[in-house]
Amino acid sequence: MGTNLLRAQGNVAKVGDTEYAKLADAVNAAQADDEIKVIANIATNLDLTISKKVTLDLGGFTLSDAYIKIAAEVTVKNGDIKNTTEPYPLVVNSGKLTVEDVDIEASKSDRAIWVRSGSSLVFNSGSILATKGEGNSVTNYITAITISNNTNVTINGGTITVDTPDIKGYAIFGNYENANVTVNGGKISTSGKNYSYAIYVDGDITVTGGA
Repeated sequence: MGTNLLRAQGNVAKVGDTEYAKLADAVNAAQADDEIKVIANIATNLDLTISKKVTLDLGGFTLSDAYIKIAAEVTVKNGDIKNTTEPYPLVVNSGKLTVEDVDIEASKSDRAIWVRSGSSLVFNSGSILATKGEGNSVTNYITAITISNNTNVTINGGTITVDTPDIKGYAIFGNYENANVTVNGGKISTSGKNYSYAIYVDGDITVTGGA
């Protein structure tokens, strides 16, 4: 609460000691290897591209209905991303996304994180919950993490859950060659209907730990 009282009214993020009214402005101002810190909840629909090597520290706050596109080596940590209207909370278009202590919820789309061709995801801690919420028109299947061709996903901890009792659900799905998954820890589960799987990929699956 003390930190919140010190911030200028209306500002939502900062880089160093400089505060910004929009998270996009903070991202644009950041230099490689900087940390961008969120200092307030952001409830507006957020369409954001991060194309430089930075850390996005959510500061324990919540991004609501965010659409964050990753195009560099980026770490997102310490907060919540809750989507009830925007489609995909996180899309890794290129580069590498590392997630630490972030709770992600997606109820309006067919996936929570999309790891696109040639990119990678390291999920260290936190949670992903993908559900079929009110108004979600998806009829085929829902995934927590969808991975494309030539991708690598490493799960070191946290929980990844798909709760879709009426349709199929895959916690991690990749119907492509070279869609590779390594699980070193954490819990991965689905409650989808018939033919649902915790992990369904055409690439290599390596499991050394977790449940």
